[in-house]
Amino acid sequence: MNTTIKLKELKQIISKISMGLEKSNVNPSASWIELESDNDIIVIKIANSDYFLKSHVKNYSENTDSIHATIDSNTFVNIVAKLDVEDIEIHVENNALILTTKNNQYTFPIIKENGVDFVLKEIDFSIENEKNLTLTGKDLESVADSNAQGFVDATFSKEIQQYIFVDNIGALTFTDNIYINNFNAPSEVEFSALLNVMQAKLLKMFSSSEVVNVTVGDSVPSGVKKIKLVSESPNIVLVLNTQSQQTVNQFPAEKIRSLSVGSDNTHVVLNKSKLEKALNRLMVFDKKFDITVLDYSKFVFEKNKVKLISVKNHNFEILEYDFPCENVDEDFQYNAIIRFADMLNQLKAIQSESIDVSFGNGKAIVINSTIKQIIPEIKPRTK
Repeated sequence: MNTTIKLKELKQIISKISMGLEKSNVNPSASWIELESDNDIIVIKIANSDYFLKSHVKNYSENTDSIHATIDSNTFVNIVAKLDVEDIEIHVENNALILTTKNNQYTFPIIKENGVDFVLKEIDFSIENEKNLTLTGKDLESVADSNAQGFVDATFSKEIQQYIFVDNIGALTFTDNIYINNFNAPSEVEFSALLNVMQAKLLKMFSSSEVVNVTVGDSVPSGVKKIKLVSESPNIVLVLNTQSQQTVNQFPAEKIRSLSVGSDNTHVVLNKSKLEKALNRLMVFDKKFDITVLDYSKFVFEKNKVKLISVKNHNFEILEYDFPCENVDEDFQYNAIIRFADMLNQLKAIQSESIDVSFGNGKAIVINSTIKQIIPEIKPRTK
């Protein structure tokens, strides 16, 4: 007997967990999806080497035949997205998953291994030193939206830069760009972990309004840190294999957070578009930054304006603030030596028309939006 599923419910789940589907020649199963009946629900699973996720939809039929099928997700996800009916029915027949509606039928071959139906490998969540906490979907979503943005067009001089640091205070990314993302409601439970880009992007499947139950612990003897995230509406379980605590300890979290300390009181508001255009014009003459000689760029902040100077080529642009800088004298001046390219990269993550820029601590320029974006100041070398 066929299993009846509400298409709307299936689409909702597929739209979320399909974020974990990847095309991979090394690991073909990363693009497969597994469906399995369990009493009155159909469990849907996706797996990769460093994450496993599952959810389920309700089975609205009684006394249905059991279902187990691992299939290629490409055709299945596309068909589900294009269907426009209320109910669909599925069953297994002749080594295939059959999907039918009143006027349609589609066949998806079942993937086998050594003649047996393929089963995706779940990540075992047997852990020690378990810590339980709750985070908001909004906080998790901000890691996917903001911190992962730092990896766009990024270069890595150190392996540790390929990860996003997450703890009970917030999330940190440092590549060519630095992002300090403080959570709205920090947990009292202390924890820390490193996520790769794909793991961070998966956090976006949790809606902003959700409360997500999080369990963090170490797997012994491997030392791998495991994280389990569970939401109830809709039910989603995401298990991550992250880095060992030894690797986590290599991340310079304290040093990165210190870059923004002490610059909150002195800030100005600039038009993003005008700043972006000015930087692009100056970089026509000076696109590269050579740290071996005294070639650098400079922001000179004054009370009512900032002067962008390409020191190497003696070119400059002046931008007026949207509002005068408060709490400074008329002859105030602050020089910040930075890479223009670093500022341009940071602007990619900003959607608003204006940006609030803090400065003055001698360490970094800070863009204040939903997160803190850091452009470290450079100490020029003398010849």
